[in-house]
Amino acid sequence: MKYVIWSLIFSWCTGVSFSYAAEELPCECPKLACDSCSFEKGVTFYTEKCGPKDSKVRSCARPTCIPLDQATVACPNPPKNETEPREPVVVKASDVKVEDPGMQKAQDKSVGRVRVIEGSVSIVKANGERRVIEKTGELTESDRIEAGANSGALVQFEGGNKLHVLENTAVEVQEYKDQDDSKNRKALLNLIRGKVRSQVKQKYDSKTS
Repeated sequence: MKYVIWSLIFSWCTGVSFSYAAEELPCECPKLACDSCSFEKGVTFYTEKCGPKDSKVRSCARPTCIPLDQATVACPNPPKNETEPREPVVVKASDVKVEDPGMQKAQDKSVGRVRVIEGSVSIVKANGERRVIEKTGELTESDRIEAGANSGALVQFEGGNKLHVLENTAVEVQEYKDQDDSKNRKALLNLIRGKVRSQVKQKYDSKTS
């Protein structure tokens, strides 16, 4: 502390200035995503200087995260009193998994398959793990499908039912059971935000589905 004070006094008396090297900002953009209690509604881009001595400029994407107003498995206590967009979180490379059509966890029973029509589509697990879908991805119970701005997806469920997920939409598959059993058949979806269009091939009990 004394060194800093004497350095300042010396600079005032002599006119010599001291400069401290600022931390260099990397030019690789951080990966940002909405947390489990918010929904992505569009993306904005921002630019800032980066690299050695701010010699370069990076242009990065920043999602607009709108708070959820309904509870989900991943967000049992939604921020109902929040009206302003939530701050996005930095996603580490280890947290984002790109769906491989040839790989699926043995313990997860697939209830359908998501096919990306256009734009950015993700599957969010009940524990908050987010998987970015490039072309197709497996869907299980408690998964949430999120389509961003100018995006859309088609869900082909087991049994032949289809669900069209439109842009700026989040829909959760709460239950999807016994599609081959007409008496115990059940399908329960939670539309959190946005719009969907369904093509139902089978008959369901309206009290439970």
